[in-house]
Amino acid sequence: MADMLKACPFCGFAAKLCSHEMDKKTTLWWVQCRNTYCLARPIAKDTKAAALAAWNDRKETAWTET
Repeated sequence: MADMLKACPFCGFAAKLCSHEMDKKTTLWWVQCRNTYCLARPIAKDTKAAALAAWNDRKETAWTET
């Protein structure tokens, strides 16, 4: 399935697809971890497919602050 989301690469929890209509022509899409304590940051994209791809193509390593 094209809409299949991988688990969070940082904590392993399930993810969810979110959207927000900015105006009649613009909708932002992003995927975020369902774990409210996870440090995974969502990546906003202008299409659903781009948001899914951005999330699913992430490396499976923990986020660290430098």
